[in-house]
Formats: sequence, structure tokens, C-alpha cells
Amino acid sequence: MRVFSDTEVIRILLQEKARYAFYVGAGISVDAGVPTAAQICDEIRDQLLLYELPHPKDQGEIQAWENRRLNWADISLRYSTCLRAAYPAEAQRVEYFRNKLRSVAPSFNHHAIALLASSGYMKRRIITTNFDKLIESAFVRQAKTECQPIRTDAELKYVRDVPGRSYILKLHGDYDTYNVLNTSEETTTLSAGMIEAVRQTLQYSGLIVLGAAGYEKSVFSLFDQLDHKAEKENLLSFGLLWGVYVGGTRPATLPAEQELYDLIFKKIERNAIGRDIVMMMDRLGRKVGLAGFFPVWSATDFLFDLIQKIGSSDRLVAASAELYLDHEMRVTHLLSRAGLPEDAIRKHIEVLRNSRAMQQTREHSQQSEIFLVAESPAGNLELRLAYGDITSRSRMSDPEFQKMVRAVVSPEDTILTAGAGVAYALLEKAGTHAILGELAKFSPVEQGKVAVTSGGKLPVHFIFHAAAIKIQADGTASASQDDVTRTVIDIIEKARVLDIGCIWLPLMATGTGSLGAKQSLEGILKAIADCYQVVKKITVILVVRDEKTLGRAIAEDCVKSILGGVFSVRQS
Repeated sequence: MRVFSDTEVIRILLQEKARYAFYVGAGISVDAGVPTAAQICDEIRDQLLLYELPHPKDQGEIQAWENRRLNWADISLRYSTCLRAAYPAEAQRVEYFRNKLRSVAPSFNHHAIALLASSGYMKRRIITTNFDKLIESAFVRQAKTECQPIRTDAELKYVRDVPGRSYILKLHGDYDTYNVLNTSEETTTLSAGMIEAVRQTLQYSGLIVLGAAGYEKSVFSLFDQLDHKAEKENLLSFGLLWGVYVGGTRPATLPAEQELYDLIFKKIERNAIGRDIVMMMDRLGRKVGLAGFFPVWSATDFLFDLIQKIGSSDRLVAASAELYLDHEMRVTHLLSRAGLPEDAIRKHIEVLRNSRAMQQTREHSQQSEIFLVAESPAGNLELRLAYGDITSRSRMSDPEFQKMVRAVVSPEDTILTAGAGVAYALLEKAGTHAILGELAKFSPVEQGKVAVTSGGKLPVHFIFHAAAIKIQADGTASASQDDVTRTVIDIIEKARVLDIGCIWLPLMATGTGSLGAKQSLEGILKAIADCYQVVKKITVILVVRDEKTLGRAIAEDCVKSILGGVFSVRQS
């Protein structure tokens, strides 16, 4: 068994541009929320067990039932047996997968595969056993080239090697064409037409496999035929590189060759790859020379690393890929680009995760009334202090402000991660992909400054991404009251320039920035006291989450002590 490192594989793919085709299995769709075969089997087993063995005596009886009913001990038969047991009719299985995949959107993996093919770095024919529509959808969303899915033998006539057109050879069909292949009987062999299309794709070419274990008999049969014909017909003459999912986090320093071999060997021993495939790879390696396995800690990381290497000479491809990163991966990339070391990045990511987890456990205040009003002498700036959820669409849709230009402030850091708290909640409601695409133009920004994007799906015209927090080199976040003041001054200046009539503003730097709520409020009020005379007419609605965050009496005292000498202050 020959083993390569992931960096070696990337070097080979770049060296042999457009020589390699992708073969992808279900593993690349996990990040999109598509359940794995193991998850589907567990779900079906639990359902059937409830009906067929509701009162088992012990674990031994359960195991005996699993093996007898579902071939549980044989991993090569388990998946197809479970599907056949739960959904005996083909129409039932098609409908089952249609429901599972109905609301699933492409992940970065699908976008990366489509981008690499459409940009000419990989062959324009993608081979897959997946019957979802995620790769096709990625092509459509990117709108770079056309993509034709080939799901039946009848559709093979549409395959033409023409510029600007890609194809997806769907070996196991598609639920739209009602030819999904997933039971053991259905996946024994592929049609002669599909095999011929794969043969044509792989002549004088190479293949890279991601997200596949190779347990389907049809898959082994396909590769076995390619193996037997490899030398005679110049198939896979540039080799076969098979990714083995090893999980965990990729180490900063790659293991030595023997350690790499042991890592992959252990995964294969634990059924990560079908034994027949392993033997086939050994035979093929003796014929074409370049056939082996490589570790994949994450398909997303591998594909992004590949695109980043391409980006050293083709910045457009790299920039396009960045638009499709998931949120956490984008944050990691931005922090890395800002020069933070890996341990600092991991530390900051963990802080954001914990912050989001805490946010999910807290209930939003149902109070939405205005508590306090402070008005400047000329009436050109009005501050309203309210309690509740600043991300509420109904709050931002208040009829009083419908005829004004409106904005909401997202409290941010200098990298514009939108990683937790109000920033994360606003991002989700505004439309994650679209807003992150806009933010990519600005990161990083100077502390105390504001980046302005559209309001996305929110009922406002703009989102002000206000960088009161600075990400330090060790991954910690810092902000002072003065930083909040400087940031709010820039918010008001941007509002003046954009003729904003109403702006919703939260407390800032009170989450990852670790500033106290009272300190944050004082910083905001100092900014308002400092620059109220420069605006024409603006209403600032300062929204505090709840009284646990900041008591009303404390908030009122702050407003009166900082603004009371100039502004008229009253309870609403």
C-alpha cells in the first residue's frame, strides 16, 4: 500500500493541471447537513427496533436482532439492508431521500469542486455516486459555466467536450429521474453506458477520490474494470489518489512517512475503505506507478488548501472560493491572514463558540418599549433607550421610521468576524452568505472604524459593522471605553454622510471584548455628547438586551450624568 501526504497530492494536482477528475462520494456532503450512511443506518435501526423489539431482554438480544434483520455486522451490506428493510419499495426510497435533501444547500466542498472544474484546474467531468443536486446547485450559484448532470444512459448523448461546459456523471442516478441506486441488488453493477463515459473521462488522465469508502459493489466493479484495462487503454495513466478521512485537526507539522502510513493503515483497518479497493489499488499501483492513499483531516480544509496554492498565481480563483467559506472557516482564514498563530486562532474560535453557546441558552427579553428619551437642544439628535432584542425585524419595521433611511449597528472586531453575540445574530437574519461576501471587501479595518454593508434580508438599508474590539496577537479580544466612544463617533459620522434618519445601536464590546455594560453605555453617551451638533436629524435607538445586562436605574443615572447638562431627559 502506497501512501502520500496531502501536500504531495496538492503538488501533483497543480503540476498536472486539468489532468485529474474528481470522484466524490457522500462524505463531501456531510458539511452541508446531508446525513451519512452511518447516521441513516442508526436512524432506521432505532425506528425498526421500537416496533419489532420494543422490550429487549438485554444488549445481546438487540445485537442478535441487528445482525439477523439488518446485516449489522457486515458493513458492506448494512446500509443497503437498512434501506430495504425500512423502505421496501423503490418509490419509498426515492421519496425518503427527496425529503432528506429538500432544504439542503451546497457547502464549501461543492462550491470548491465546481470552481476547480469551471476554472480549468480539474477535468470538467465530475464522477459521483451521490444523487443529491448540490454540485449542480453550486455551478448555478457561481454562474461561471454551465453544468449538465448525466443521470441516465439516455442523457449520455448530451456529453460533449466543449469549452465552458461541465458534466456530472451520476453513477447511482438521481431522485428526479427516479433511478436512485442504493440497495445491494441495485448497486451490483453500473450500466455499460456509464462505464464507457467514465472510461472516456479517465483516458490519459488521473483521478482523485474524496468522501468515498468504496464499499458499493458497483464502485469496486468499476475500478476493477479500469484496473484491468489500465495499461492497454491508457486509463488512469496519471494515477489514482484516494483520500482517507482520518478526522481531527490537521497537525501543523506533518507526520513522518511511517507515521502517515500507520495513520492511514489504522483507518483502513477500521473499515474506512473497502478491502477490495485496497487490493485493487495495490494492483493498479504496479501498473501505472501512481496509485495510493492520502490523509484527509477535512475535505473542506484539503480543497481550500488546494485553492489557496492556486491563489498564489490566480488570485481570482482564491477570492471566488473565499465567498463560499462557512462562517467558522472564514473566521479562521481571516485570523490567519491577519498573522495570528494557529494556537491563538484556535483560542479565539473557542471563545466565539462558547459565546454563541451561552447566547443560545439565554432567553430574549420580551420587553420592547422605549424606557428613556434624551433630546438635544435643537432637536437634531434624539436618543431613545430601550430594552429587548435588537435583531427583531418587527422593531426595525416600526412604521414611525418607514420613510427614513435606516441602519442597524453590528458590534464587531477589527477582523470583521461576526463571530458571536449581536453580530452573529444579525448576520444570520440578514443572510449569512450575502453579508459575508460584502464584508470580505473590508477586512481588516482599523479599530474604532465602521464598515458599511447592505441590510440584506433585514428591514433596514444598511448594516454598520462597528469595530470597537481589537483581536490581539494571542487570540484575545480587547476594547476600552475610549474605543467604544471613537467607534460611535464614526457611526454618527457615517450616518450623517448617508443621511440616516434612524439607527439601532446595541451596547458594544460587552461580549468577547469583556467590557462592562455600564462602561459601554458611558462610552456611547460620551460620543453622543461630543458630536450631536454635527448631525441634521437622527434618532438613535440604543437597545439593551435585558435588565440583567444593565439595570434601568443605572442606565438612567448614566444618561442624566453625561447628557443631562445639555439634553432634555425624560422617561417615556
